[in-house]
Amino acid sequence: MRKVGEYLNVLPMKKIITSVSVLIGVLAASAAMADGADKVTLCHVTGSGTNPFVVITVNKNALPAHLAIGDFLFPPSGDCANPGGPGPLPE
Repeated sequence: MRKVGEYLNVLPMKKIITSVSVLIGVLAASAAMADGADKVTLCHVTGSGTNPFVVITVNKNALPAHLAIGDFLFPPSGDCANPGGPGPLPE
């Protein structure tokens, strides 16, 4: 019989974490779009050191693909670099 720790060595943890992140994002987006909106605003990860995020609005059907590459829902703080901090929402 294997111990729990042995399974953790076998599992591709990065894929699991990514999958869980995508699932959480989809659930949060589903709740946010419960009002019937067809678009969702995201923080798009650019990979740039000087401009790591851009705010984009996409069709809700494109959401899973964006979440899978690391994009995330635009936070209430209005700041992609500091999603939990205070900040204004874009106009």
